[in-house]
Amino acid sequence: MLVGCGGGGGGGGNDCTPPSVSVTGSWSGTWRSQNGVDAGTMSFLLNQNGTALEGEFAVGGSPCWSGGTVSGNVCGDTISGSLSAGGIRVDVAATVTGTQMNGTYNAVSAGACSGDTGTFSAGLGGGASDIAD
Repeated sequence: MLVGCGGGGGGGGNDCTPPSVSVTGSWSGTWRSQNGVDAGTMSFLLNQNGTALEGEFAVGGSPCWSGGTVSGNVCGDTISGSLSAGGIRVDVAATVTGTQMNGTYNAVSAGACSGDTGTFSAGLGGGASDIAD
């Protein structure tokens, strides 16, 4: 389950505070599974419009996928959303401090990787060169 802001749906109950950070741009970093075996590189190309977040991502070192799309929200200094590719969905939550993002992931629907959880860290200004335009 995601933390932070609720996405879409409209109607009351959205306690999302206005963003205090901008995450638009290219981010790169690393991820590590809690299984202690899987780890690798990652990059995001993000576009933030108010609280809405969208973009693309690339993952290296995963036995289940190599990239896809990003959708979510930015509330205060917190990001919550999902990474998707075909039938794969991985929920993410992160805190942004300056040009650094640190967070967690939960592979909700990811074939053999379903149920995997872990952490990731990325810095703004890193190349998102693995993401095709």
